[in-house]
Amino acid sequence: LKFGLNGPDQIVGKGFPNGVVAAPVGSIYTDKNSTCGAMLWIKKTGTGNTGWTILSGDTGWIDCSTVFDQIFDNSAANNIGVKVRRINNTVYFIVKAAIKTLSEVVINIKNGGFSTGDTVSQILLLQQVRNAGKNSQIQATNYSFMWLPGYTGLKVGDTVIGNCSYLTSAAWPTALTF
Repeated sequence: LKFGLNGPDQIVGKGFPNGVVAAPVGSIYTDKNSTCGAMLWIKKTGTGNTGWTILSGDTGWIDCSTVFDQIFDNSAANNIGVKVRRINNTVYFIVKAAIKTLSEVVINIKNGGFSTGDTVSQILLLQQVRNAGKNSQIQATNYSFMWLPGYTGLKVGDTVIGNCSYLTSAAWPTALTF
């Protein structure tokens, strides 16, 4: 369904508009299915069916603990593991789990919709619970996360917590998996 007179359109459909819906710049597309949490799109560039970017979307929290199982153990009753969520162009990352390794580990992710969209790393600080005030970190870049335990005193089995966010320029995720 399409509305518009000689200018931007208001379009209602099902699914992602990129590669499917042609419209002039400034048009708004509403996905009736809210595919992968994306509801509103805006046509920012081009004259064809590309150039759509997210205007309003929320993936909800996605448990990605198994992806990070080299680093974290969430088997304790009070641990939540690792979760991510994307709202518009901000990715939220939370962790509460025990540390499995003191080695640097790179986790490659398949779903670029949760990456930074850039090769410049963004640091996500995680606080060690047992020794308050001590931080370890994860660096998020395009398609990878690097665990950097980093300081003296950190021990395997220590619980770390973190509640971080970073901006992304990556396209909206096409699946709600990590």
